[in-house]
Parts: sequence; structure tokens; C-alpha cells
Amino acid sequence: MCGHPTGDCTGELPPPKQLVGMGAIETLRHAQTVYVEEDIWEERQLTPGRTTKILKYRAGSTVTYDEAKNLGLI
Repeated sequence: MCGHPTGDCTGELPPPKQLVGMGAIETLRHAQTVYVEEDIWEERQLTPGRTTKILKYRAGSTVTYDEAKNLGLI
């Protein structure tokens, strides 16, 4: 509509400062959950030189916002 090839017309409004729901409301952080798209495995040491992998979160489950941050998902 504005003539930009991608249709990204800025107009007169400034760009947004943050996405709605992502850290905008700190009081709801305990209620926010994140969807796990792939299995998350944790490697644990059994004996010196021997390790195993344990399934920590199955694909399709949800984790809390803080746990997702610890896992590097967000």
C-alpha cells in the first residue's frame, strides 16, 4: 500500500519497544509457560569417564518461564 516491496510501512508511529507478553509484565512471570518443541536431554556422570543421558523434558510439554531461560530456550 505504501509502495515498499515488503509492505512494511512505518507511517508516523515509532517502532515498538518490546513484544507484548515477553517480559512486559513481571508479576505474571510465575504463570508464563514455554512450549518445548524437541526433547531436552541432560548428561549426567555415573562414574569417572562414564556418562549417560537422561530425558529431562519431553517434546510437547511446557516448562516455566524461568526454567526455559535456564535451558537457553529464550
